[in-house]
Amino acid sequence: MAFIDKQLSPSFKLSDLIVTNTGIVNNPTTAIVANLTKLAATLETLKSKIGNFYVESGYRSPAVQAKLRTMTAQAATDSLHEQGIAADIKPISIKPDDFFRTIANNDTLRNSLGEIAVKDTSLHISLPTPTKKSFFMKVIDDIYYPISLAEAKSFVWKFKFPLGSILILSGLGYLLYKYLYKGKK
Repeated sequence: MAFIDKQLSPSFKLSDLIVTNTGIVNNPTTAIVANLTKLAATLETLKSKIGNFYVESGYRSPAVQAKLRTMTAQAATDSLHEQGIAADIKPISIKPDDFFRTIANNDTLRNSLGEIAVKDTSLHISLPTPTKKSFFMKVIDDIYYPISLAEAKSFVWKFKFPLGSILILSGLGYLLYKYLYKGKK
């Protein structure tokens, strides 16, 4: 138990970066723990410069990653999570697209990261690799789309509502107007 409680940075313990909801044991090797320590330092910088967040997912053993691939299309076959150099984070104090733009507009933060992907409620970030540095993406319907730095600097998440949702919302709006507003006259 002491191994899992190992403090990797002032805000992050090893247990924070190996959490999984798959029910599969997710114990990292010593080499992975070294990578997670570097990742924790980077997460610490993001937290201090931008704001607080939850770590939804960090290290994923090959077994955990394989299980996730059966659950979602977002789980890659060659994931940086398996190397202990990627995390999915959910900002607490600001929206994910604001967090994303802050990274894009800050040279120091941007250059300290490899992959930076914005999702509707969270972000995927990684440490840089020889082939990935300041690589921005947006995730729509479980598909990662590369975007330019210029687009990342001004990115605003635009939600798509299915036509049925618009009709339901507009119908609900009409009923509320009809019975609440008109009924009071």
